[in-house]
Amino acid sequence: MPRSASRSALLRSALGALLCGATIGLSAASALAAEGGSSSCPWQQDVSLVLDTKTLTIPPAVFETKSGPAPVIDGYELLPNVNALVLRIQGPRGELWEAALTRVGAKRCTGFYVGKPVLIAEPPPFVPRSSKSSVAVR
Repeated sequence: MPRSASRSALLRSALGALLCGATIGLSAASALAAEGGSSSCPWQQDVSLVLDTKTLTIPPAVFETKSGPAPVIDGYELLPNVNALVLRIQGPRGELWEAALTRVGAKRCTGFYVGKPVLIAEPPPFVPRSSKSSVAVR
């Protein structure tokens, strides 16, 4: 009898582990379904970037290598160079920011992390126009 008791205890623990594994697998599958299915890429997420007091939220579509006009978000022109892993940001007043890019993921599923932006060019100084004409009178 002790042998069958230990066998049934072993069977119960194996069945419990199997059910626990099925529950964990089911929760992972439901998490993938909640993210948009099994074809979604977890690396492709919106990136928040802080420039002085302004926070930009950059979608992953900005980093796709397409030729065309540079994307503009809140007056900031984004100039990504995924080959050199650099993101340049042209501000509305003429300032120029640069941030390093890090490529993450695998073959079919890649995304980018954006480093801390650094101001590399100040905006040009504001020179007020005088009310007088700049043409000399003789």
